[in-house]
Amino acid sequence: MIITIILTLCVFVSWLLIPHKVTRYILGSIFTFALLLMIVGITANMTHHWGMEKKVITSDKKEIYSTGSKDSPANMLIANEIGKKTNNYIMVYKNHSDDQKAQTHFKPNMDKDQLSESVKHQATYKVKDTKKATKQTRKEVWVWKSDIYKSLFSFGHNDQELIKKVTVVTVPKDTWVVLDAEEAKQLQNSQQKQNNAGTQQEQKKVMQQLASNYKKQNPEASQQQVKDYLNHQKQIQATKQIKQEIGK
Repeated sequence: MIITIILTLCVFVSWLLIPHKVTRYILGSIFTFALLLMIVGITANMTHHWGMEKKVITSDKKEIYSTGSKDSPANMLIANEIGKKTNNYIMVYKNHSDDQKAQTHFKPNMDKDQLSESVKHQATYKVKDTKKATKQTRKEVWVWKSDIYKSLFSFGHNDQELIKKVTVVTVPKDTWVVLDAEEAKQLQNSQQKQNNAGTQQEQKKVMQQLASNYKKQNPEASQQQVKDYLNHQKQIQATKQIKQEIGK
């Protein structure tokens, strides 16, 4: 930007303020040619990102936590699709294990300053055979090839220009269930009806039987190993029950 201003001033001075004819023509032609080259370069940068190159930035995986109650053995992710068949979702989950309430994530920001970046951001989820629920973001950006190109064509904006950003939330298939807002409400009503002493007693018997079978198969297992196994089985059983209740 500064170089463009300087060249423009040089063109003005060389053509209008230099009295010597030969000097005026030589310097005027040089500065005019340089300014034209600069304009061509700026145009190429704006239309084809000349002087820049694509770079992919992938964040570390970060663990996320269920939107449900801490007392619930089932882990839940609430995901509402934006539009139809877009594979782009607004999701609700907890960022930390000790959070009291789940937070809404990936809701498009409609402010003028943030709208362009929101349009380029897609959030989706996958259900895989994994132990933890995580999120990971992959950004593709334009960056300057060198400081020379930056000094020539930068107009004060950031060093990076976002091309697209994709955040993928991955949840374990056996211990997590993905619901939309309506299914979450349906589940809440269903669990309130089924939350009785008879159901709890039946679940307790199932856990006792699982513990007995595990100890027979693993006679040297410690108490902590048995506890971890039962907690995992509780999550699996609770997840299966939820999927049955909502028809998934």
